[in-house]
Amino acid sequence: MGGLLAVIVLLSTVIYSRTLQSSAGTGSTPGSVTPAPSVTPAMPSLEPTPAAPIVSTAPTTQIVSQRPLPEPLFSFAACPPDMKWYPDTEDASEFTPAEQPSRLPLKGIRQISAGHMFDGAGYGMEFGSSYALAGDGTVYRWGISSWGEGRRPDAFPKKVEGLPERDPVIQLEGRFALVKSGGVFDMNAERSPEKIVGLFDVKSIAQADDGSVFAVGSDGIIKLYSINGQDGKPAVKRVEASFRAVSVTASPYIMLAVDNMGILWVGQSTFSSVPNADPAPLGLPDGGKVARTETTMSYEEAAYILSDKGTWYTVNGSGALKSTVLPQGITQVTATVRLTAALDNDGYVWVWGKELGTYDQSAENFAITETPQRHPTFNNVESLAAGSDHLLALTADGSVLTIGSNMYGQLGRQPIFAEDLLAIGTWKGIDALFPTYGRTYAVRSGDVWTLEEGTVAKPVLLGEKATKVIMALGHFAVLFDDGRLLAANPDESEPCKLLQTPAPVMDASIALNGILTALSDGRVFHVEGSISGLGNSVELRFDPKPKGKVIEVSGDPIPFVRTDQGELYFKERTKDGEPLLRRVSIDAPVKQWSAIHYVFFDGIGYIGKALDVNGQVYEVELKLHRDGNNDNETAAVQVKKTGRSAIRLTGGAEIGQDGRIHDLNGSFTVKASLPAGVRLKSSASMYHYPIEGRTFFQHLLVAEDGTVYWLGALPYSSPLFTPGGVELP
Repeated sequence: MGGLLAVIVLLSTVIYSRTLQSSAGTGSTPGSVTPAPSVTPAMPSLEPTPAAPIVSTAPTTQIVSQRPLPEPLFSFAACPPDMKWYPDTEDASEFTPAEQPSRLPLKGIRQISAGHMFDGAGYGMEFGSSYALAGDGTVYRWGISSWGEGRRPDAFPKKVEGLPERDPVIQLEGRFALVKSGGVFDMNAERSPEKIVGLFDVKSIAQADDGSVFAVGSDGIIKLYSINGQDGKPAVKRVEASFRAVSVTASPYIMLAVDNMGILWVGQSTFSSVPNADPAPLGLPDGGKVARTETTMSYEEAAYILSDKGTWYTVNGSGALKSTVLPQGITQVTATVRLTAALDNDGYVWVWGKELGTYDQSAENFAITETPQRHPTFNNVESLAAGSDHLLALTADGSVLTIGSNMYGQLGRQPIFAEDLLAIGTWKGIDALFPTYGRTYAVRSGDVWTLEEGTVAKPVLLGEKATKVIMALGHFAVLFDDGRLLAANPDESEPCKLLQTPAPVMDASIALNGILTALSDGRVFHVEGSISGLGNSVELRFDPKPKGKVIEVSGDPIPFVRTDQGELYFKERTKDGEPLLRRVSIDAPVKQWSAIHYVFFDGIGYIGKALDVNGQVYEVELKLHRDGNNDNETAAVQVKKTGRSAIRLTGGAEIGQDGRIHDLNGSFTVKASLPAGVRLKSSASMYHYPIEGRTFFQHLLVAEDGTVYWLGALPYSSPLFTPGGVELP
C-alpha cells in the first residue's frame, strides 16, 4: 500500500511539473483555468503563406536591468555668460608703483659678448650671461656667471676684478678674454680670473660653449680648451687639421675656420653632430670665397656665411649648407634659440623668429613674425651678440641695448632680487597677493587682478567676491566667499569653468595630479584632473577623527590639513584605497601652517613651519618612502621646536614681534626688517627648487595701509622685445 502511494505521488509530481512547463510556455499562470479557445472558420488568404520561421534552439539569455551609475561628486559646468572674465574695462586698479632709484646707463663700450649657455635638459631654464669691454679696458659682466652654492645672478653690470692691468683685454668671447700678449684668461666668477695654461701666442679666440673656447695661434694652429676635458678636468687639445687657420668662429654646434687661401673648413664643436671628426673643406655653390662667417645659438641655423659674391648661406648643426635670402645690405647675422637678428649697413636691426607664441611679442606695436622686419626702435647699432635666449646690441655711442629673456638678469636693466625689503607700490583696498610663475595675482575687495612685472595691474575677474587664487587644475583657480571654485583655461581667451561640488568649498590647494578641497560639511577630497577633464575623487580619512572642522589645506607634495581647533594632520599612507591622515604632534594648538614650496625633493630640508597659539615656531620635516607605486608611498614627519617666537609665518620666513624677518631656506639667508610702525595685513611666499636651473624664493607682504613689499627674487617674467639700455647698479 505504501509503495502504491509513493508511485501515485511520483506520477502526480511529474504531471504537475509538465503542466507548469506548459503553462510557462503559453503565458498561463499555474493554478488558473484556461478557457477553451473559440473556433473561427478558416478563410482563404490573398497573401502567400509565409515560410515557417527558423527557431533557435539556443537557450534564451535573461536581460537583467542594471542600476544607473551614480553621478560623480565633482564635475565641471560652464561659467555664467555674464561673468566679467578678463574684462576690457577702464576701471582704475588704484595701484601706484613706487618710484625706483634712477641708474646711470652703461657707456663707453667698444665690444660685447654673450655666454653660450643653454638648457640642454629642456626644463625651460633661459640661462644667460652678458659681457662688455669698455674703451679703458674694463670688463663688465652680468647675468649668471657661477653655479656656486648660495650665489645669485647679477642683474646689473659688475666689473671683473683680477685681470692684468698692464696687459689689456683685446677680445671677449663669453667668459674668456684674450689679452694683448697672446694669453687667454678664464673669468670664472667662483675664482679670480685665471690664465689658461697651454694657450699662448694666441691671435683670436672663439667661444664654443660656456666652458670651452677655440684659440688660433700665430702659427695658424687651432686649439680647444675645455673646463671639462679628459677625466672631467680642464684640458687643452690641438684640433687636427691639414691647414693653417686665419680665423675661427664657433658655437656649441659648429666650428668654422677660414685658411689663408680663403677656403672654408667645417669642424665639430662641443655639442656637434657634424659628421667629420676633423675639419673638412666646404665649397660655396656660387664659386665665391668667404667674406664673413657668423655662428649662432640656433641648431637649425648654426651659422651664416657671406660669399664675396654677395650670397648668404646657412649651415645647420649637421653641417648641411643652403642659400638664403636676407634683406639688402646685411652685414651681420646672429640668432638665439628662437629669434634671428640681422644688422644692416645703416645701423638698423632686422628681426624674425618662430615659436614665439608664449612670449609677449608686442614692442611699440610691433609683432615679430617669421618674415624679416626692421625693428622700429633698434637703430644706430654697430654689432650684435646672442645668447640662447637674449640679444645684445652695441650702439655707435657706446651704449648697450638688450632684448629677450631676463630670467637670470642677462638683460642688465631690471632688478631680479631684493636683498632687503623693497616697497614696489601702494594698492588701496588690497586684501592679499598670490605669487606664481610669471605673474602675481591679487584679490582686492573681492575682485581678482594680476600684477605683472611688479608695476602693471590688469583686471581678471570683477564683481564675484573672490577670496583666494590657487595654481591648480591646469592653470589657476579662484575660490569665492560662497564656496564656488572657478577653473581658468590656459588659453585665457577661452571660457572658464565652475567646479560642481557636493558642498561649498572652504579651502583648496594644488595637489598631486589635481586639487585638494576642504568642504563646508567637514569632508576633504583629493580630486584628480584639470580643466580638460576630471578623474577620480577620493575622500581623505582621519585617524584619530578631528575635534574641529578643516579650514585649511595644502596638497603638494602630500596633503596637510588644519582645523579650527588647531589640529594639524598629514597624509601618512593610502589604506584600502583611501588616503589616511595622521595628526602631527605639536605641544599647543596650531594657529598657522606655512608650507614652504610646491616643488619638493628629498634632502632639500623641512617642508613647512607651524606657529602655535603661544607664538612658538616649529619646523616640520617630511620624510617620504617610495617604491615607485603611489599607493605604497608612506610618509613620516619630524617636528622640531625651534625655541624662536613669531607673530606670523610666510613660507619659511618668520616675522617677529620686533618686525624682523628671518628665513633660512637652504640656499640664502634672509635677515630683513619691516619699517618701523608697519602692520601687516597679509603675506604670501613662493619657493622654486628645480632639478636644474635657478633656485629662488619670493616673499610678498601687504601692509594695512596698502603698501606692497617685495623680498627675495622677482619671479620669472615674459621676455622683453622692446629694446632697453643696460644700466649700472
